Amino acid sequence: MKKSLFFAFLIAGALCVCSCGGDEPKNGGGEWTPPVIENPNKIELENAGFENGLEGWTIKNFSNGSKTVVEIVDGEGRSESKAAKIQQWPENGKCCVALERKLTGLEPDVLYRATVSMRYSDLSDGCGAILFAGDDRQHWNSSKFTSGTKLENWTTASFDFLSDDNGEALVYLALGFKWDSYPNIGGRSTGTVFYDNFSVVKVTSEMFSRESEHIRFYCYPSKVTTSGANVEKWLKEVDGMYEAYAELVGAVPHQGRKLTILTTQGMYSGYWALAGYPILWGANTQAPEQHFNELAEKGTISFGLMHEIGHVFNVNYNFNGQQYYSNWNWNDEMFANFRMHYGLEKVGAKVYMTANGASQARLYTGAEILEMYKADYEQTLPTGKFNDNAIHYLLANLTNSIGWEPFKRTFREITTKSCPYSNKYDKFKYFVNTLSKHASEVHGTSYDILNDMISDTERKAVEKQLK
Repeated sequence: MKKSLFFAFLIAGALCVCSCGGDEPKNGGGEWTPPVIENPNKIELENAGFENGLEGWTIKNFSNGSKTVVEIVDGEGRSESKAAKIQQWPENGKCCVALERKLTGLEPDVLYRATVSMRYSDLSDGCGAILFAGDDRQHWNSSKFTSGTKLENWTTASFDFLSDDNGEALVYLALGFKWDSYPNIGGRSTGTVFYDNFSVVKVTSEMFSRESEHIRFYCYPSKVTTSGANVEKWLKEVDGMYEAYAELVGAVPHQGRKLTILTTQGMYSGYWALAGYPILWGANTQAPEQHFNELAEKGTISFGLMHEIGHVFNVNYNFNGQQYYSNWNWNDEMFANFRMHYGLEKVGAKVYMTANGASQARLYTGAEILEMYKADYEQTLPTGKFNDNAIHYLLANLTNSIGWEPFKRTFREITTKSCPYSNKYDKFKYFVNTLSKHASEVHGTSYDILNDMISDTERKAVEKQLK
């Protein structure tokens, strides 16, 4: 019995050594090497450690890479093996240069995790040394940003991504990010990074996951601070929101596939969540824990995530032979909330928000959300210039007179033909005049909403904001 217990202790210790993360010395550590425990979900990759140079890899210059050094160097990898090196001196300007890897033979539309070992020095500005996805549906999806110097020890970078419908994916090991849109930091960088031992696994038990009729949800287990039953109840309510958005606009995003919500470290801390496929939820903020605590205490649905799903319903593609357009849309930040407004009213869902000028948050249930936007209307109308929430109120308040049906018909019309206007105020008038036409058809009486239901003062406040 004692021998068995001692053997079990040794095996448990070996497993712990293998699974624990953290930095490793440049030369790979001491003499003893723990046994390799193969992950059955690991994808077999040729030349993942650059021992055959750049075989299987392609150099990709996204931005300012004419003077960037990309090479395979001996003795700089783990255990003094080969490594890939990307280097950009500051005097040559910030760049985004990457090593592209095309992955094939994956399961279609399935979550995978890419991981790489790296060391770096003098990373300055932007996102530093990162991994990111090549699929534009996953526009912002990347590993955690890096900066500074960490040359003596190896560290790992990873991110989760979705394979495409063909079971393929493009993954980039990069210096700098291909998008340069992050406030204050941009995306492009300078410095030096060494990459080694790239790997890909199918994500299974690594994440807390649940699936509903319209949603696939993946979250770091430590971020889920409520019961699985509570999460499932929440996702059922999110399904209702999804169906309400579709009912309002007459179309569904991403060819009707389930939307994926994914927690990630790879986001600028100024962002709470980002729309896309998947919808990214920032694990480097307290947002997930706050939501689940609030869900357990108040039964709320998450204003922020419903806003991002509202963005996803800004459809602009050809689907089943029908072309959808979004060039009528003068401000999708407002319309993402407008779609959510209908969803909250339809589902009777709850959000906990602080209205403009209020001293504390309050619970809004269903149609009560109009009261939150009314605060912006009342505060900005005297200034002669509405903000976006005030325009939201102006439009949503019309439902008390004409109902939602004219809005549904308006969205169906304007999303299935190209808008002839480029000026934002002209787009507003185009939307309202189309709404008038459909209100007239629905109610059997003539409506001129722009002139009869919106005052001169309100029109001027809208025009001042949009022009």
